[in-house]
Amino acid sequence: MLKKEQLEELLTLCMRSEADFAEIFEEDTNKESISMLNQVVEGVDRSQSSGVGIRLYKGVQSVYGYTDIEDMDSLKNVIDDLVDALGPKDEGVKIQLKEGKIEDKHPIRIDPLASPLQEKVDLLMEGSQAAYEASEKVEKVSASLASVHQKVQISNSNGRLVQDDRHRVRMAISSYVSDGKTLQSGACSPGGSMGLEFFETTSPSSIGKEATRIALVLSQANPCPSGKMPVIIDNGFGGVIFHEACGHSLEATAVAKNQSVFANKLGEQ
Repeated sequence: MLKKEQLEELLTLCMRSEADFAEIFEEDTNKESISMLNQVVEGVDRSQSSGVGIRLYKGVQSVYGYTDIEDMDSLKNVIDDLVDALGPKDEGVKIQLKEGKIEDKHPIRIDPLASPLQEKVDLLMEGSQAAYEASEKVEKVSASLASVHQKVQISNSNGRLVQDDRHRVRMAISSYVSDGKTLQSGACSPGGSMGLEFFETTSPSSIGKEATRIALVLSQANPCPSGKMPVIIDNGFGGVIFHEACGHSLEATAVAKNQSVFANKLGEQ
C-alpha cells in the first residue's frame, strides 16, 4: 500500500485539474478456490491481484484510470491522462490526509488461506458425502470452496485516508438427481464475511442435503403453467423485484444526465 505522503502528493496532482473531487482506491487481494467432483479433488487455484484505481469527478462527469504497476512514475502518468481529460489548471489545493480507523465488523477466528489444505478438503468431502446420502437418486455431486482476503486503502481529496481488511468464504454444492428419464440439479451456496468458523454454524452436510433436496423437488415438479396469473411477493424478495423494475432507472448516474424516465420528477407521485 502507498504511504500517506505519497498519496498526498498524488491527490494534489489530481486537483491541479478542473476536478471537484478525486479518490484513490488501492487493493491487494488473495484468492483460493478448491473444486471437487464426485468426492475427488479436481483442482486448487490460488491467485493474487493488486493495483490502484484513480477517479476524478467534475460535476456529474467522471474519468477513471488504473494500473497494476504501483510505482510513483506509473501513477503520475495515469493522473496526467486523467487531468488532461478534464482540463488542467496551473494551481490546485494541496491535499493533506487524516488517517481514520474503520471498525472491523467482521473479525475472523480461522483464516481460510492460512489453514491446512486437508482441513478444507475435509469440509468439501463432508458436504459432498451428505448430498449423496440424502437420496439414492443422486448421480453426481460437484462442490467448491472459495476464500478471499482483500486489503484495501482509500484516500480522497477531502482529506480522508482509511483502510479495510475483508475476508469472505463460500461453499457451493450442486447435486444432480435422475429418475431414469430426466436429470435435475439443485444448488446451495451459502457464504459470509467470516473465516472457516462459518462452518461451525452452517455445516457442510446441511449444504449438501439442501442441494439434493432442491434437485428432488425439481425432479418431481410439474411443468410450469403459462399465462397471466396473480403474483405474491414476500418480504424476502420484494426488494429485488423493485430494483429490477425501478431501481436502475433511479441510479444517480442516469438521473443526473437526464437519461432516466425519473429525471426532473423529484416530488412527483
